[in-house]
Amino acid sequence: MIKLRGYDLLGQVSNLRYAINAQGRTETWTNSMRRYALLTISYRFSQKPKKK
Repeated sequence: MIKLRGYDLLGQVSNLRYAINAQGRTETWTNSMRRYALLTISYRFSQKPKKK
């Protein structure tokens, strides 16, 4: 089985969020990996039982 996952490869997700209400403005910064790709390869070993 082979899986390939990609997250925000074009760099369109921001790690900064703004919220403005009657009380004022709030800025929230988050630290995260902005872009990544993950390749997973799995192989299953299976043996059939020997016949007598």
